[in-house]
Amino acid sequence: MRHNGSVAIQEQTVDHLNDDRVALAAAGELIDQLQRRGISEGLVVDLGCGSGLTARRLTDAGYDVIGVDISPEMVELARTNAPDATFIVDSLFSFDIPPCVAITAIGESINYAIDDSTTRQDVDGFVQRVFDVLLPGGLAMLDAAGPGRIGPGVRNDARFEGDGWALFVRTEGSDDGLTMTRETMLFRQEGDVWRRTDERHRLELFSPESVTEQLLGTGFDVLVMSGYEDLTFPEGWNGFLGRKRR
Repeated sequence: MRHNGSVAIQEQTVDHLNDDRVALAAAGELIDQLQRRGISEGLVVDLGCGSGLTARRLTDAGYDVIGVDISPEMVELARTNAPDATFIVDSLFSFDIPPCVAITAIGESINYAIDDSTTRQDVDGFVQRVFDVLLPGGLAMLDAAGPGRIGPGVRNDARFEGDGWALFVRTEGSDDGLTMTRETMLFRQEGDVWRRTDERHRLELFSPESVTEQLLGTGFDVLVMSGYEDLTFPEGWNGFLGRKRR
């Protein structure tokens, strides 16, 4: 859908954690964790890379980055935000991850039931795939939405914007509290024209105990995190740092 001239965009309530600070804080947290272990260079694979802000901070710190996202529009935006990284349109559940020093899945990426062909077994097998390609001592950092992330039937709206783009996100909890839906509207400016792209995804909710059990069972040492850097997750949102044992 195209709109000529300026687009009138309704102001929405912003969830103070669902913005660029998550991506930037996650990158800062990973850089700190890597450097504590003497890993100051190497390839980082950013799965569900979104707008590329995590990738940009990582490349600025001297790491090579491959970003992967199912949305062509988000990959296009990521290439603008992080020109030194490489971006690929693909699902994090099917992308052939190369050997690397770290893998990220930020912003509840593993919760996304991308399409009808993605099964719960694909999600369960994700941790094993990550473990297999990480170099010894490498890190997997991810966060996941769990039960309690959003109340049954509750709806939250958020708005983010930058130079020549604006993103609106609506999240709604299912009545049984086991899933949530997330709808996005991305506006990108092309000269005097604004282009709009709409997406709608269903997210499966995973308990922190189940994610921790998978990481431990695969062979990771695990740290459960309450946030990234100075950013604290709200209830029902949990972070995990897995270190592949040498």
